[in-house]
Amino acid sequence: MFELYLKLYKGLNIDQVLDTYYNRDIMLSNYEICRQSRSDNDGDLLPGFVLDYQGQQVLKDFKLTGITKAEQDWYDEYKASEMSSDSELHQDHKFKLYFVTNEEYNKYIQNAVVCKGLTGNATLGIWTFSTLLNLYKAYWETNKGLYVKKDRKIPLVQITNPEIARLEFEFIRLTQELVINGIKHVQNGSADFAPYALNNIGDKKYEKLVRHQLLTKYGLPSQLIDKLFFIIRFAQDNKDMLKACQNFFSLYNKGRFPVDSTALDHWSNDIVEHTHFGSQLKELFEIKQQFENTMIDEEQFLSELLNSDTLSGLASSEGTGSNLDFSKVVVNYQL
Repeated sequence: MFELYLKLYKGLNIDQVLDTYYNRDIMLSNYEICRQSRSDNDGDLLPGFVLDYQGQQVLKDFKLTGITKAEQDWYDEYKASEMSSDSELHQDHKFKLYFVTNEEYNKYIQNAVVCKGLTGNATLGIWTFSTLLNLYKAYWETNKGLYVKKDRKIPLVQITNPEIARLEFEFIRLTQELVINGIKHVQNGSADFAPYALNNIGDKKYEKLVRHQLLTKYGLPSQLIDKLFFIIRFAQDNKDMLKACQNFFSLYNKGRFPVDSTALDHWSNDIVEHTHFGSQLKELFEIKQQFENTMIDEEQFLSELLNSDTLSGLASSEGTGSNLDFSKVVVNYQL
């Protein structure tokens, strides 16, 4: 449409205005589309795009599965709450002014800054938590529900897919309500979320508070809360499974290499093999594995070559090492 507009009203070709190659994925939109989509237009949230025929067919046949009724109801309620502001925009407003001290102002700004900074990490926390639950379930199945530690066999709690879905959903709620919405809170900011940070949930000093809130405010059954505590503590104890999940996203989402990669090295293949987010990198890991295997094969080849009688024999027959024809070495070695 923009190309047609330029042609009709400006007498210009689009190539004279835009580099069409480097801007081929950009959609130019008018104000009305942005307003109706209710997007804040910060770049990543604009829900405006045009699908080709194949994409439209995929969208036509798409059905959202794996979402519980409770989760759908929460999304619908949240959307309705956001949309409710529409009517308020068309009313006359009377504003009441409040006196704010410098101390209060600094506190409000500090809370907002802290929460804004935690939003990205909290989102990664959702992915990490989901990955951890998937990884734990796979570990339970592989080890037949037992955790061998030194000379002891410790029975593991079993968790089902519906229970995983419930825990994932409640963790999303916690993140939205206590971190992201915490940007707007003037009392505690993100402090209310601290007990639910993945490194803190298993801490004994938070257990009473977390258990009470999950039971009363979020309606989680006591048995499922017990499983949550067990899984988090187990993941911290078992070769740093939790740390490995955190490092996985730090590395592949943020590009930050862990200071100590021991945990990630131990669990990375399992994360790729048994979790949703890890599976997105499966092809990358296959390439990485092929490269590592090639390096090992080449090192072994050179090691065997340099220690073989073939090399010594050719060196003697051809004179000094500087005149050695390595093409003959390779041919003879392969023969």
